[in-house]
Amino acid sequence: MRHKRDFYTDLLPFDEPLIEPISDLKTNANDLSCLTTKESLLKILTTRLTNYLAIEAKAPKNLPILKLLPSLNKVAHQERAIKFTEDQAIELLKELGVIIEPSPTYLGRSRYRITISQDLINRLLENNKPEK
Repeated sequence: MRHKRDFYTDLLPFDEPLIEPISDLKTNANDLSCLTTKESLLKILTTRLTNYLAIEAKAPKNLPILKLLPSLNKVAHQERAIKFTEDQAIELLKELGVIIEPSPTYLGRSRYRITISQDLINRLLENNKPEK
């Protein structure tokens, strides 16, 4: 019978939240860490997408995202083991400039189809060439 709730009562004594002082430094640090994690995720996704494009001769138009996702989740040596979901990958690919179209339900499990422009492919491959 401990902590029995009356549905007419909003808060009981054990429901009171602990009040923590909010400082500007704490919120700014959290915002900054969120930005750096998004930037680092974008960098990791860009590297993995470049590895995929280096192997593939040409990225097909209207590629289902679920066919690209295993390549985006492939972990290289000395890299953090980060797995992207379909929605995370779509959000980050939009930032790169990939054309994203919703997929009709009768075409399979993938909810999105992507088209990577030749200009973006060339730019990614140029930026990640090893310098001699």
